[in-house]
Amino acid sequence: MTGLTSLRRQVFITDQEFESVFGRQVAEAVALLDRHADAVCAACRGECCRRIGCGFYSPAFRSCPIFEFRPAKCRLYYCEKVLDNERMTEQERQLLSQPARELSRIVEYSYGLEVLLKPPIRIGEADWLAALGIDAETRATVQALETGAIDSRLAEARLKDVVKRCRAQSAIS
Repeated sequence: MTGLTSLRRQVFITDQEFESVFGRQVAEAVALLDRHADAVCAACRGECCRRIGCGFYSPAFRSCPIFEFRPAKCRLYYCEKVLDNERMTEQERQLLSQPARELSRIVEYSYGLEVLLKPPIRIGEADWLAALGIDAETRATVQALETGAIDSRLAEARLKDVVKRCRAQSAIS
């Protein structure tokens, strides 16, 4: 099975899986952006996650509850605050240029560039969580967090369990 076929089948991916599909240069560029996002995102508490319609998003979380399994689209989406960050050096900006061109080529060939430009994340005509069959459990967990029925640690653990079960099911398929 090729890396791209595997990625299509595997929505929730690890850093290693992401790198195997998109290459080391793209993975390093994403890691660079992640480092800058850490400083920027704490202030807005994941505004871009809300913007793209992520079902895992809640302002009650300090960061993405499924960060180590986030989909490729989430790994590639950075808001203007991260990209315009004054702390990013000119050398870092130049380092991002080549991986961005390579990534655009891969994505355009495999999916068409519109996949990165159209929030929220969708699979066909369905919300991505509904298409995966995990929307009800995910929404119930986020709602329980937001109403104070559970704390953020328990909500994060439950959401990671949902993701791990989803990964296990796709590995069996």
